[in-house]
Amino acid sequence: MPSYIVTAPDGKEYDVDAPEGATEEQALEYFKSQWSAPKEELPSRTAADYAKDIATTAAKGVISADQALVGIADLLPGVNAGKFLEEHGVDFNKMQEQLSSPEYGYFSPQQQEANKSWGEAKTLGEHATSLMEHPSGALAAAGEAIPSIMAGGVGGKAVGELAGIKSALTRGAIGEGGITAGQAAEEIRSQSPDKELGAKGELAALGQGAVTGLLGRVGGTLTEKLGGFDPDTLLTGGLRRAVTNEIGEEAAKNPGMVQRTIASIVGEGLFEEAPQSAQEAMWTNYALDRPLLQGVDTAAIKGGILGSIVGGGTSVMSGSGEQQAPAPETTPEGEAPPAQGTGTTTGQD
Repeated sequence: MPSYIVTAPDGKEYDVDAPEGATEEQALEYFKSQWSAPKEELPSRTAADYAKDIATTAAKGVISADQALVGIADLLPGVNAGKFLEEHGVDFNKMQEQLSSPEYGYFSPQQQEANKSWGEAKTLGEHATSLMEHPSGALAAAGEAIPSIMAGGVGGKAVGELAGIKSALTRGAIGEGGITAGQAAEEIRSQSPDKELGAKGELAALGQGAVTGLLGRVGGTLTEKLGGFDPDTLLTGGLRRAVTNEIGEEAAKNPGMVQRTIASIVGEGLFEEAPQSAQEAMWTNYALDRPLLQGVDTAAIKGGILGSIVGGGTSVMSGSGEQQAPAPETTPEGEAPPAQGTGTTTGQD
């Protein structure tokens, strides 16, 4: 078996054993086809790198929330705010691209690598690998969603107060659905040939928002029944309600950090974000004349994982939380019976 010394593209020499009858040129070509550059080890991030990455993630999140608000405006009759802004130099997509691009250096090289790993992941296994090797990629993606979640919370609370809606779960669903519709409208409009939303785009955006809101309402209820926190509900002013009929009064008062966190992870990830992201991808495909199921599996995986991160993070940061008393029983006339004892408990639905 002939052996040759070949020089790799990186300048290093390697001993290559070739099959009988293979020429040196054939051995070299085979080696080059199999060779891949060794992965360069990046230095550890400094405090300044972390600060820059957090600030850039926050900036991208704020821009995403702005895009949602512009999209909501575009859903109003006769309004084309997104196209107007682009024509006058305000291009949100370009801003996002510049913040993400290595050319501009807003993210540290380490975060760039993590973002690329997360963005390129398609299958469940690839996402798991990305989470293990580059966890900050998923964390950054989850962090970018926070301003939009906050905007939805503010909007849902405002609509609830105007409409007299007392349920924090319903308020949260309204806010989440509205922000989703706005983000969808702007995404679809920016990819359309004439940079306008159109009737099909409006239908797709409103469909996304409506179904996301419905799934959020159902998922939030299930999460509460498990003893967890729903981020959208918390942001509309309602703390977790005690579910005495489902898990007992004492468990409802204090389910414990582990139970609450697990419930929040499962609720926000599996019950809400995974199905929400799947149907959102389908609506967008419909609006842009793409195959209906294109990328739906990847969207569901990413949504489920990011939802779990947000849900678990919300639970942990909430600590023991301020617990809400069970809703008081009402008399036949609809009035609450007089309180007994000296203790007073207040809260929102």
